[in-house]
Amino acid sequence: MFNLSGKTVLITGSAGGLGKEFAQRILQQGAKVCLTDIKTELGQATEKEFVKAFGADRVHFEVCNVTNADDVLKVWQNACQKFEVDHLDVLVNNAGVMGEKEGWKLCLDINLRGVLNGCTLAMEKMSRANGGRGGVIVNVASILGLFNAQQPKGWAYNTSKSAVVTYSRCVGTAETEAQDGIRILTLCPSVTQTPILDGCTQAELAEMKKNVGGFLQADQVGKAFMTLLQTGQTGSVMSVWKDCPPYYIPDTGMGLFILYTTCAMVMRFVPKSVFDPTNGLKFFPHMTFILVAMLVVWILVAKFSMWLLF
Repeated sequence: MFNLSGKTVLITGSAGGLGKEFAQRILQQGAKVCLTDIKTELGQATEKEFVKAFGADRVHFEVCNVTNADDVLKVWQNACQKFEVDHLDVLVNNAGVMGEKEGWKLCLDINLRGVLNGCTLAMEKMSRANGGRGGVIVNVASILGLFNAQQPKGWAYNTSKSAVVTYSRCVGTAETEAQDGIRILTLCPSVTQTPILDGCTQAELAEMKKNVGGFLQADQVGKAFMTLLQTGQTGSVMSVWKDCPPYYIPDTGMGLFILYTTCAMVMRFVPKSVFDPTNGLKFFPHMTFILVAMLVVWILVAKFSMWLLF
């Protein structure tokens, strides 16, 4: 288990909402936390609250625009100076906005470019190949980045979160961990009751609640976040739903490719008459067999790729 005591952590978008929840839990484990956010007054208020609870030597707030790589670098350097260290151990890319209120360009900039700016800098600074000490990067995405939610108005948000999941899996490999000493993890919570929903109408909130079976509370996501941070293997993607234990999402892309390819090869040797719906005596039993076989293979792929965290 990853021990947070004495570690230095930078969390984007941590003036409130999930970022604040993550920060509080990390501070409770004995770490030092640099809070960053574009909301100055709220960030300063959160800093004051945490300083009172955990001490001025363990909490610091910096205004940061994550879409600006120079801004992210400056905050990183200031955090090291504040805590009198030459490195940071953990980066949590949490800053994010909904797409409809802020506009799709800003949504993609913050949710995707902001993550890439943070990850690029962290991997450079943390890499053992560059003289760093390794570390952990947690990218906060969403369940809406895991499946086609069919939300025309929310396409920018869903697209940005899907891209974060894909990026994290691309770079979060065993090779990266072995060479650079960096674990890259992704958290995909369901819709959570935080200020990010403030811009939504009652009708939109009702529709979202219906689609996901209710909203999460920040503390449930916080518990899952700590489990992922402390025990997750690099490349892991954890999903969090209301009233369900958190679980890891299998990367079955190659499994599906093998399944489809195998089925395609088998079908090449099956007489075309089998797939003729007018030939009822052969069509239905043969197609049933093929569909059942595909289902069995899919279940086996999922069985060995996903596990629940009870």
